[in-house]
Amino acid sequence: MDVRYRAGESSVTIKPGNTLQYSDGSLLRTCFDPSTGKAAVGSNTVKLTVRAVSGTGPQTQTTILDETSAGLLDLNRQLDMFVFTGTNDALVLKKGARNDNIRLTDGLGPVVDLDYNGEDDLRMTTSNSIVQVEAGAGKDLIDASLVHFYRTFQFGQDGDDILSHGKLADILNGGNGFDIAETHFGDGDQLTSIEKTIFE
Repeated sequence: MDVRYRAGESSVTIKPGNTLQYSDGSLLRTCFDPSTGKAAVGSNTVKLTVRAVSGTGPQTQTTILDETSAGLLDLNRQLDMFVFTGTNDALVLKKGARNDNIRLTDGLGPVVDLDYNGEDDLRMTTSNSIVQVEAGAGKDLIDASLVHFYRTFQFGQDGDDILSHGKLADILNGGNGFDIAETHFGDGDQLTSIEKTIFE
């Protein structure tokens, strides 16, 4: 599945469900195989690539992976995802109402292990990036302790969450629940709206 930004487009959403969908303006459309006409679903898709539009120069772009209703890895454990956009871009991960464990690390750009099993699921080739995680309801872990080269915005939302920052100035917001956040904020991290915070 190959999704490309249109000229002047600043945001693209990928959303799994009965089919794999992408945003086209304000609409969500199903991806199809151009040779067979078959709809892209989790079971028949092994690679998902999001690319910037070519020939327009650098633009700020936000790629949104919306897993609020279904998880991509639940559909296919072998799925590999790539975001090839550029500099100063953002990745937003929207999770649903379950317990999520997410690990963020470095590669050529941000690297995401969506289920914390030691296998990289999503890779970006962009610098000066922001990765924002909206964990949704549930007992969630967002671990950015190995991140050195991009900022993270972590929102635990509902449930008892554990948030762990990286080396740059991050934002940690636990939301509702009994949350745990790291205390090493010498790098400029901001701690906002953590309720009943326990410090390690």
